Amino acid sequence: MMRGFDSIESMNADSVLVKRQRGSKRYVVCAIIIGCAFFLVGILIGYFSRAQHQHSAPTPPPETLRCGTVYQLRPIDLILTSIKEEAIRDSLRQYTTESSVAGMPGTAKLAQKILTKWKGSGLDRVYISSHKVPLSLPNQSHPNKVEIIDSLTGEAVYAVQLEEPSLRPGETNIGGPPGLNPFSPAGEVNADVVYANYGRLEDFEFLKKKLSLDISGKIIIVRLGRIYAGNKVLNAQEFGAGAVILYPDPAEFSPPFQPHTDNEPVNPTNPSGPTNPSSSTADLYDNDNHEYPDGWWIPATGIRKEPLYVISREEKMPKIPCISISFEDAAHILRNLSGPVSPTSWHGGLYVDYKTGPGFQPNDNNTDLQVRVSVTNSVDKRPIHNVFGIITGSVEPDRYVIVGHHRDTISRGTVESHAGSVALDQLVATYGQLLQLGHRPLRTIIFCSWDGGVQGSLGSSAWLQDNFQLVSQRAVAYLNIGVMADGNFTLKAVASPLLQSSLYEAAKQIHSPDNKYESLYDLWADRPFSKLESSDKHGEPKVLYSADGIGDYSSFYYSAGVSIASITATFDREEFPTESYPLYHTAYDSVFAYENFCDPGYKFTKALTQMWGACILKLANTSTIPFQVSIYSKVLNHLVEKDLVHHKTEWSKHGIQIGDLVSAVSRFSNAAASFESRLASEKDLKNSLLKQRIYNDQLMAVERAFVDPTGLKQRPFLKHTLFGPSITDEASGTTFPGIQDALHKIDQGETAAWNDLMREIEKITAKTLMAAKLLEQSPQL
Repeated sequence: MMRGFDSIESMNADSVLVKRQRGSKRYVVCAIIIGCAFFLVGILIGYFSRAQHQHSAPTPPPETLRCGTVYQLRPIDLILTSIKEEAIRDSLRQYTTESSVAGMPGTAKLAQKILTKWKGSGLDRVYISSHKVPLSLPNQSHPNKVEIIDSLTGEAVYAVQLEEPSLRPGETNIGGPPGLNPFSPAGEVNADVVYANYGRLEDFEFLKKKLSLDISGKIIIVRLGRIYAGNKVLNAQEFGAGAVILYPDPAEFSPPFQPHTDNEPVNPTNPSGPTNPSSSTADLYDNDNHEYPDGWWIPATGIRKEPLYVISREEKMPKIPCISISFEDAAHILRNLSGPVSPTSWHGGLYVDYKTGPGFQPNDNNTDLQVRVSVTNSVDKRPIHNVFGIITGSVEPDRYVIVGHHRDTISRGTVESHAGSVALDQLVATYGQLLQLGHRPLRTIIFCSWDGGVQGSLGSSAWLQDNFQLVSQRAVAYLNIGVMADGNFTLKAVASPLLQSSLYEAAKQIHSPDNKYESLYDLWADRPFSKLESSDKHGEPKVLYSADGIGDYSSFYYSAGVSIASITATFDREEFPTESYPLYHTAYDSVFAYENFCDPGYKFTKALTQMWGACILKLANTSTIPFQVSIYSKVLNHLVEKDLVHHKTEWSKHGIQIGDLVSAVSRFSNAAASFESRLASEKDLKNSLLKQRIYNDQLMAVERAFVDPTGLKQRPFLKHTLFGPSITDEASGTTFPGIQDALHKIDQGETAAWNDLMREIEKITAKTLMAAKLLEQSPQL
């Protein structure tokens, strides 16, 4: 019929007129019949589609309709229904059956398993990329040692136990190489011991200036906490120490063990019972003992093997040997120290006086005792294996949403990092399923399973270095799946201000793991993880903007200027007064502890995995990137007021003014408000890919505007002028890191640092003006 009409229209006008006159009645009848047929078909289609719609999911929002043609389920619905506690549990139990220390055979084998699993998920591309990097590895034939020795004969009178014994019947110890603190250099030191509290700069200053104690060549014993372990060792090295011993004091890591001042025999595991550490420790892990505080704390034999790599320091690795021991063995050293009793604030939770030393008290045998630290680690170039899974975007394939997690461990590694590996696998499977159903995202999603994370984020850093221009120009965000759950109270989030609203929106879509609340957002807002980090005045959950320098996100955030987010389900700091999960990096970070103390029922692990899925969806599948620049401007205003304005009078005495910076921040705030108003007023934005691209380019440029290619003067690797790790503590973040570095030097008496401070303020002012210009419609150039 269509071919007939086409041929008629191609004839001349006279022929057409004749044919139409001859068959006019016939055509009228046919037209009526055809019209009735189409009408009846339309009614039938409408009836059946309506009946089917009554039993299907709600209509997807317009932005999700772009990704495919047929929808039975919205992407968020599949994310919420496909991620299940049982699958998480089964996969986690499988992951923890083998050791996965970077550079050892287990990680390469695990990479192949992940490759196979991800290929089966139906992603566009899955592959392994390998790099040779320097790794710190143990000497299997000559293990590390810590001994109390007779200084005259060299004979050991007490040997520290570096192998963590299994505490539960039938449990295999796969705690990783005993006594390995990655990047501790090899060396043997025989010396007197000095106790230096947390090993902070102020602790060493106290020993030197208040006690006139010379620690040159001494073995320093310090308790973990307050600052990163690598900073402790570098501080000791700076003051001339010969070696460092780290231990987890029960005051931080087992608070049920309270301080005791009497000179009783040390009994760290059971203060009221007999001195029998092995049997009393086992009670903490009895199958019938599922009280959260008990098994969650570190046992007396637990050894936290802390890496020492300080990524933001020019001198990244220490030059003196370091080793970790348990608090059971630390007590044998501390209780016999001579010298004055340390200040009360230096006292921990052991049955010792916490004397400073140096050296031991006289003993009954009149032997001169010292400690011998023998570290036999070696640094060797070994291959590490990153696994990648890619879904190519349909509209902006050159814009990347990167989702990463490091799978290697230093010990058993359930909390850190196998639970994160499980979450990443779940997300890969879910997004692979969405792809098979026709849901292709607008932007490219890159899933990354990093290797070498524990030893200084080596896998992620090596990949970023190889692809720096691409990532720094094209990455929308880096989402870091780190520790999934070290507790089951609330969430702790670190993110760029640009991503804050996306985290909130994602959390609002997830059911609360605690039935007292409707959504995960409600729980998060109502439960601050500490009083210091309570919800803001609007009742919104607290988000930290400065990340540490030891996570895989640090290179993306602080070097490439890519906006990042990292979230953890965590414990209540008021109820459990410790800085970090006590079993972290020990052989006791097991599935048993995870299931009974960290996240019973895997409810938080499931909820957080779903939240990550929702966040990926929002960033990869919303036509305009969901960054809120107004939040960034409010944060910057607040930081200037909180951290800088109160210095104004003192700084003016040295010719330093902050008026230009305050003006620049005001201009940035106005530009952000105008930008968001202009964006909201766009009526036909979804139909103009060019306009979307222009707005998206502006949004992505904001974070990068605050990156200085030359880096900080003292730490050139760090290039972000607003956020960075603390120079005195790699494990904590700070604001205006360049300014803080200059103030630190000024506090140490370096008057030339006032010029550094002035230059940093000028630099931040220029960067803030550039951020404003990038958002302005007609910037004044």
